[in-house]
Amino acid sequence: MIKQKYIDMVKSRVSIVSLASDLYPNLTLQRGGLNRKKCCCPFHEEKTPSMFLDSNLERYRCFGCNKGGDVISFVEEAEKMDFNEAVKYLLDNYCPEVDTRDLYEKMTPEEEETWNKAKILYEYNEVAYQFFRKEYDSDDENSQRCRAYAEATENGGGRWPKDYCKMIGLGYAPRNGQKFIDYIRAKGLNLSLFEELGLIGQEEDHPGVYYSKFRDRVMIPQRDKRNHIVTFTGRALSPHADRKYINGCNSLIYQKNKTIFGIDVALKTAKGNGKVYLTEGAPNVMRLQSMGITNIIAPLGGVWTENQLNEFKGFNCTLCFVPDADVPKQGKRFGNGIEFVFKNARLATELGFVVSVKEIPGNNEHNEDIDSYVKTVEVWNELAEKDFVLWYTEKHFDDKATQEEQLKVINDVCDLLVHVQSETMQATLLGELKSQYKKGSIWKKALEEAAKRLQEQQRRIASKKNNDLAGYHFYRKGNHYYDIDSQGHEREWTNFIMTPLFLIHDDKKPTRIFELLNESGQKRTIELEQKDVTKLDRFKEQIEGKGDFRFFERNEKYETLKAYLYAKTEEAVRVVQMGWNNIGNKGFYAFCNGIIYNGEWQPVDEYGIIRLENENYYLPAMSKIHKANKYTYVNERRYMHAPKREITRNAFFYQIVDLYGDNGIVALCYYMASLFRDIIIDSTRSFPLLNIYGKKGTGKTEFALTIMSLFLRNNEVSNLESTTDFAMGDKCSEICNGLVHFDEYKTTLSRRKIDFLKGIYDCAGRNRRGNDSERRESTGIDCGVILTGQEMPTSPDSALFTRVLFLESQRSERTREETDKYHVLIDMRNQYPTNITVELVKYRENFQTRWSAAWLRALNELKNEIDYTRVQERFINNWAMILATAYTLLPFLDDIPFTEEAVHEICVKAIQYQQSLTTSTDEISMFWSSFSKARQIGETKENQDYKISAVSSMKVGKLRGQAEVVTFEKPTLVLFIREKICLAKANIQAKREGKNPMPDESLLSYLSTTSEFYGKTKNPMKFYNYDENGNIVMQTNEDGCKGKSYTQERVFAFDYDAICENYDIDLRTFTEHVRADRPSGSNLSNVSNISNTDNTDNKDE
Repeated sequence: MIKQKYIDMVKSRVSIVSLASDLYPNLTLQRGGLNRKKCCCPFHEEKTPSMFLDSNLERYRCFGCNKGGDVISFVEEAEKMDFNEAVKYLLDNYCPEVDTRDLYEKMTPEEEETWNKAKILYEYNEVAYQFFRKEYDSDDENSQRCRAYAEATENGGGRWPKDYCKMIGLGYAPRNGQKFIDYIRAKGLNLSLFEELGLIGQEEDHPGVYYSKFRDRVMIPQRDKRNHIVTFTGRALSPHADRKYINGCNSLIYQKNKTIFGIDVALKTAKGNGKVYLTEGAPNVMRLQSMGITNIIAPLGGVWTENQLNEFKGFNCTLCFVPDADVPKQGKRFGNGIEFVFKNARLATELGFVVSVKEIPGNNEHNEDIDSYVKTVEVWNELAEKDFVLWYTEKHFDDKATQEEQLKVINDVCDLLVHVQSETMQATLLGELKSQYKKGSIWKKALEEAAKRLQEQQRRIASKKNNDLAGYHFYRKGNHYYDIDSQGHEREWTNFIMTPLFLIHDDKKPTRIFELLNESGQKRTIELEQKDVTKLDRFKEQIEGKGDFRFFERNEKYETLKAYLYAKTEEAVRVVQMGWNNIGNKGFYAFCNGIIYNGEWQPVDEYGIIRLENENYYLPAMSKIHKANKYTYVNERRYMHAPKREITRNAFFYQIVDLYGDNGIVALCYYMASLFRDIIIDSTRSFPLLNIYGKKGTGKTEFALTIMSLFLRNNEVSNLESTTDFAMGDKCSEICNGLVHFDEYKTTLSRRKIDFLKGIYDCAGRNRRGNDSERRESTGIDCGVILTGQEMPTSPDSALFTRVLFLESQRSERTREETDKYHVLIDMRNQYPTNITVELVKYRENFQTRWSAAWLRALNELKNEIDYTRVQERFINNWAMILATAYTLLPFLDDIPFTEEAVHEICVKAIQYQQSLTTSTDEISMFWSSFSKARQIGETKENQDYKISAVSSMKVGKLRGQAEVVTFEKPTLVLFIREKICLAKANIQAKREGKNPMPDESLLSYLSTTSEFYGKTKNPMKFYNYDENGNIVMQTNEDGCKGKSYTQERVFAFDYDAICENYDIDLRTFTEHVRADRPSGSNLSNVSNISNTDNTDNKDE
């Protein structure tokens, strides 16, 4: 069985519209209504479109062949695959970066047997569904009555839009229940399984005589997250029915307290906008779904359970309850709908959710609910939303009540308030309560008492495991182990006892953790490598080095002790990398002292262990075993989430933007992008470095340290001149989805270091020889990198510059006011504000859902706004990542001190600026400079080595491309160069100047990709040969006729005016014409701007 996290992944990432277009490229999609496309069904022959694709529900339905479902079932039908194959197909094609080695759940034989039976029950529900669908579409009078009840028309009547009814697959259970019995009997199916599902029953007085439990009812299929039908809700059509709604009974695949109506479509929307609406019944859900509001769900059992609510714990999601406006029963203060929210919203708050309430106005005359009250989206949007704690207090606090009654309400409210996870939000709510209801000191004391009650309750719940030695033929007496020998005498094994704690799984070095307690009360917690536990002599050597711990018996007794220790040991997986770890069911984000899991901070225990539902994880740096050793896990301990005081995201970000301006905005967006780097590279295939360049004293390093403080404390800056390339790799491997800082970048760094920095962009790692001298170990790069230095990364080649986001730090002096702000920021930085990172990581699911669309939007916007032909594609891609990050996250972060529009403007300017720097600072610039100087000293000559001609059109071919004709509106100056000769002469000149030119092949490749390059002429051009005096060489042919000596070859063509402008050179030769009657020595002359170029010979021949 495939793990649920992978199913959720494909359903949240893959659009039904895109999938249909990808699988059937010739499919013609037409508008089919709000958020819907229609097309001819690819699953059967038809000429008129009858298939609808709903981008809100992410479902499809063909009204011709009646096939329908989600993206997984679409692939099943299109590719003739089973469920598992379809999920694997979607993962391979739409999530190629995802490691699917743990795709399947590991099941015991018993679990596999249960799963196989569940699959059969799903198939039986599908059979029933097809029957109900067929009856619904029938021309039978009762079926028509069912459709009239369900499908709204322009003339009124009906409950939901017709297209929606068909999209979700409403059915009809006929009044004659025997039809269903006959139908399933005719298929030869096992009736007892339908009875187990609650669809049919046996008559009490006549065993073996079956009847249908659903008769004359609209049948609403209930689906799980995998899109399987788990049961049906039947709504009676007759007003005289005993029960208006009935569901199937609890079964292997359906439990009322676990199933959520609407979960199959709500999850994706909830991950995208961070909110779920919770209501009482399926009709309420259907009402909002039909209007395009899909993040709405309801329980089928009348109450919400912890299991159901925890479905939304995996991402940063708020819960908003929408109660029915029921008229209170006699003697009751509140209606059932309000009481429903009191109970269920309290549970959600206690589970750590942020909870609000959206209340429908009541009139105390008749009941109202979403289905009856909300007829349009506008009505829905007008309903006010309020925090649950404030709403609850408003309902219960009575200004006219006695002081004792008011105190009781205050205590009750504080028992709720104490469960609010955010300290900032808790303080804000307390402030509002004190402001509105006064009695400030009473509220404060009540909250303190509530916190004490909660702590005591959690302490009582905590329990410890007890170890049992029964069956191991030895026993504990005091702090010793003994057994009884064959003579009946007591024999001492040890002078200590051992508590086996954990086996730590690690591919390279597994270890075991034990607690030792000797006869003197000396206690040690130790971690031993597995090889030191396997053999007795190594074990004795290790434990005796920890204190007075002695084992007296032989190896056979030690093997018995090991059997006990191994059997009683919990297991944990060593976390070897800080930051994001895509292991376990959902993955988590790790600091050295805890992890962020399911949106909540989980600290390590005293042993460095994190206990999750299905697996334990080990973070050794803060274990009491290693904590006191200042020489171990030094780097890991810097990644610690333990702020001295919480700095709000708004305050910290505002201070950065206020001091650093646009550079601050870019750096913060880069920081936020790094938190979700693994998601980003799925689309971008690269992740640029952030380069902060500036002269000494401009504050670039302090700027970088400020950003780094969001991850770690006491950051050790790596100086690129003194560190090794292997150390660079080790540093980058410390964290995934985080940042690493390298300082003192210089162009004189070794080629290996420059290549390593370039490899970071493409997520390349490094290789080094393993301990066995043959095996090579690879270290991947999973982090973002901040690069600071006083030199721009434009040499020894410009490739690194195209892989960075370039920021220039220019200011070296600050005003008194700026200095004060700087000290405020430094004080904030020294509080280690990792709480901001913890808060942002909670948006991972939201980021994953929104990223792809944001990335495409950013790319398209930048390409439309910038001259794409004159800007390197890497620059656009790099800055599009920054813009897409803003588009993805900023809708959730209303406290950020900059806007999406501001980020967009910054990125456009940055691309243009970085491109302008490229053209004047890279190797191409050096070539043109050397080329110009070679001309000035006569090494390179016009008409011999190059030509400048005004042309109207020419035929050229790009390197490795097709030939094309370039046409100009008016004659345009084109520079033609004989590339090999000019390269050689330019290189000679560069070496004279002490420069080190790059290889010809590389330089030609760069030249051919610049915006000034037209191509290589398809026809050869004529170039004259000159003697050492600068005169054209004349040759005499066989007939005795003299002629000019020349060479013909195909040459490179460039935009001459652009070359001159971009590289500040001029290659034209001018002549001075002196009048014959001008006296000798006169300094007056008539200068003509006419090139020596003989244009009659410059034609592309």
